[in-house]
Amino acid sequence: MMKMPKTNFGPRFGFAFAPTESKRTVFRGGFGLYFANLNPALPQFIPANLLDVGQNRFLLFPSSGFPFPDISSAVGAQALFAQQRDWQGSYTEQWNFNIQQAVGQTMTLEVGYVGNRGLHLLPSGLGQELNPVNPATGQRRYPSFSTITNELPALNSNYNALQVSFGRRLANRLSFGTHYTWSHSFDENTLTFAPAAQNPDDLRGEYGPADYDVRHNLVFYYSYQLPAAPGLPGWLGEGWQVNGITGMRSGFPVNVVCGCDSRGIGAATGRPNIVPGVSLRPANLDFPSNQVNRNAFSTPAPGTFGNAGRNLLSGPSAYNWDFSLLKSFQVKEHQSLKFRAEMFNIFNTPQFANPVGNLASPAFGGSFATIGTGSGFGSNRQIQFALKYLF
Repeated sequence: MMKMPKTNFGPRFGFAFAPTESKRTVFRGGFGLYFANLNPALPQFIPANLLDVGQNRFLLFPSSGFPFPDISSAVGAQALFAQQRDWQGSYTEQWNFNIQQAVGQTMTLEVGYVGNRGLHLLPSGLGQELNPVNPATGQRRYPSFSTITNELPALNSNYNALQVSFGRRLANRLSFGTHYTWSHSFDENTLTFAPAAQNPDDLRGEYGPADYDVRHNLVFYYSYQLPAAPGLPGWLGEGWQVNGITGMRSGFPVNVVCGCDSRGIGAATGRPNIVPGVSLRPANLDFPSNQVNRNAFSTPAPGTFGNAGRNLLSGPSAYNWDFSLLKSFQVKEHQSLKFRAEMFNIFNTPQFANPVGNLASPAFGGSFATIGTGSGFGSNRQIQFALKYLF
């Protein structure tokens, strides 16, 4: 039975200070601790450790295919799952400081620093493998069992960012804003469905740019109420408004793996060696087909792990322009008709996914898919129209 922590204390502290009588300069900052709730799915496999309950067995056959081998008389090795009895919950420490300055009568400049640190995070796959294959014997460390997954909340992450914003509230028909973030995020391979660590005995060796690390991110938006068009009746030439949002960001990290099990641990999660003096980018760099230099990597010698760091490259950048045109027609005193024309990714800019990072794949170094809405803008050009009648 797990003992949940009962002393989680999550204080928050913040301040705002305007040092001048004009109040046109403001200093703000804050700090807080934020605890995550226990994932109720984590303990679900623990009862499977009981012989009368567990149904997890692993069988190894030298070949498979048709006809499928008869496994009715085979007895596989049992898989085990472990958790800390005194569970340590995941939490983050978050802090920020920024300066906001009024510029003129309608504009504001803000510069700030944001940081956080995550502690007691779970490894990828929700656990650490405690029963890897011994490369010398070809047997697992504990041969009576197959995998032994330890749900160990022991990893860390950190994030640091410079944020700059400049905006103008609506004045003389125009409002706009721009936000830029330079950031760097590191972790020890903490995403749930990320590839497992190449060395299950050295989770700290996975420290590197996080899978969600985006170094540069820029967003610009605007709204402009068009003046009346000369020569057109008021119902047609007045009340038009244009709006736009532009987003640009650098690429997500690319993890290069050798697609091999050079260490002989029973999992093809190893990384390659880096060839000294060879550029990681090819001389004939091309997006999306040729982004990584295959000659910069080599397969590790048997019994060794590769020396290439995790997430040592970045994938394609992404750019997106959205645009809209609005018009309101006054029908009666309390009735109006609103027209909208909206265009997403108006220039139909390709937004490629990360290149293949598996050296064993013939498609290595090329992007053969586009990003989805989960990691980017995720759209080819789309145009839609709408009419709304208000009464």
